[in-house]
Amino acid sequence: MNTGTHQPSIIMFALGASLTGGLIGAWEAAALAAFDVELTTSRIGVVLLVLAAFAFAGAAALLAGLVFALARRTRPGRFILGERTAGVTFAVAAALLFYGGYYLNANVLPAKLHPASLGADAALLAVCWLLVRFAPPIKVRRRWPAAAFALLLAGAVAVSVAAAGSSLRLGPPETSPPKDAANLLLITMDTTRADRLGTYGGPPGLTPNLDRLAASSVTFARAYCPMPLTGPSHAALLTGLTPRENGVVQNGVPLGADPPTMAEVLRSRGYRTGAVVAAFTVSSKLGFARGFEFFDDDFAAADALSRLTFLRLAGSLGVIDAKARLQRPADEVTPPAIRWLENPVNRPFFLWVHYFDPHTPYEPPDAYRGLTDAESAQVRLYDGEVAFMDAHVGQLLAALHDLGLRENTVVVAVADHGESLGEHDYYYDHGRYVYEPCMRVPLLVAAPPGFGGLTRAAIKIEHDLVALGTLYDFLLDNLAADSSDPARGGDESTLMAGDVVFGESLEGDLNYRMVISRADGSSPLYKLVLDAGTGAVELYDLEADPGETQNLARASLDITRALLKRLEEHFAAQPPLPAGAPADADMMKKLHSLGYL
Repeated sequence: MNTGTHQPSIIMFALGASLTGGLIGAWEAAALAAFDVELTTSRIGVVLLVLAAFAFAGAAALLAGLVFALARRTRPGRFILGERTAGVTFAVAAALLFYGGYYLNANVLPAKLHPASLGADAALLAVCWLLVRFAPPIKVRRRWPAAAFALLLAGAVAVSVAAAGSSLRLGPPETSPPKDAANLLLITMDTTRADRLGTYGGPPGLTPNLDRLAASSVTFARAYCPMPLTGPSHAALLTGLTPRENGVVQNGVPLGADPPTMAEVLRSRGYRTGAVVAAFTVSSKLGFARGFEFFDDDFAAADALSRLTFLRLAGSLGVIDAKARLQRPADEVTPPAIRWLENPVNRPFFLWVHYFDPHTPYEPPDAYRGLTDAESAQVRLYDGEVAFMDAHVGQLLAALHDLGLRENTVVVAVADHGESLGEHDYYYDHGRYVYEPCMRVPLLVAAPPGFGGLTRAAIKIEHDLVALGTLYDFLLDNLAADSSDPARGGDESTLMAGDVVFGESLEGDLNYRMVISRADGSSPLYKLVLDAGTGAVELYDLEADPGETQNLARASLDITRALLKRLEEHFAAQPPLPAGAPADADMMKKLHSLGYL
């Protein structure tokens, strides 16, 4: 038997690649069953998925084999042992090359590949190599096919790891913080109205843990988000810039590379940085992982897997529909956050923990249903979600205390925006209007003694206006500053927005803008709402009419004109709205599944 030639047979080339593709398809089907994925298909759909992978890989390898043969100006040889060895080896290599090229396609590659995806790919590569190398009677007779395969494996892993880390932009810390530098725990509560916390007059007993935190915090009664959407509001919080300035004016618009995030600045000062987030709208895919050494958006694990596979092809053919879960409840957020805190590192830390529970759909565990006597069943469910989130915030704070970290940690608990529960005939949603239920947010800041002029000695309620984005400068001005320096950082006045705050909302063609201010510095707190599309104006006295039921725009023309002028001047100085709406179908599908579209 002639074993001297190692030219691969095209047929064996295609057959080996097809078998490898079938293995990939079967693995995908098993992975989908193991991960938390909403899967709509039938047994026939799964079989078709495997067959599609089989056929697609085989066709790609057949084409590669023809090109190889033409380049060598040779014809496929006979089925001899040497051909089998080289054929199977190169078939597997070709299939894996195709597989790599498929997921590196610009429309498929996520901003950060999930570790589960990378591990699964590495395991698949290893299994394929073992089959080729050790399965009798096929033996690799020469070293160069093995060396080529090893080089391919190393290249695939290197590309994957590079893609995984590209969005993090991590480098060594530029400075070392002082020994007594305070830690920072930032808790963001999605879709949480201020009036649901007891300290803000909410239902008794609904948020006992946040109320205990408020008892040792400065509570800001007039804090406002810049836009009632998760992505834009968090981007403003993490960059200190308005949505128009940082470009994130809609959910699904990625945070660009230019504005330095709070995590990037603190990491450059020597901080250990970590985050655990609960929704796709603040995921690594959208740039929110920048500056974090640890970023847990595990709810997207199955999504990352599906975007690396033939599943996309099967979905386009309509034979299978898999939708990765794009949010996760509080009981899946708190444990990884606590585990991260338990890992001792001799550096101060910044940990961001994001909870998503009060967002629609309202589906609290049974034990948290019916905690309030609200007339609306939906409102009772919403309250249950708030209470469930509060219980896990309590677990996180208890862990912080038990680990001996509480006394030197600045704890900030803030909502990204609120929720309309029927006010102004806007039910169980946010994002469209700029009324108080959606724009006013709870803000609690508990800090070590002397930090930024804040105190935990007693309940302190600040009634001055606060814009959410000012937290960025306040925290960075004071964190990692030398406590012995009398000029250390800024004080709590840097949190105050002065006598005015601005905000806006965008939904489709709708654009509402707001300004809140005291017209002459001592008069009641007025709020002006402008429909930028129609020019309609509303004016409310927030102190006499906190429910915004009496439009005073015509009755108080002088105040209306004064606030309208301030609003126009502010937005004239802002960048124009970018063409930032998510365009690709996959992004639109994700936002729709979260209830945004």
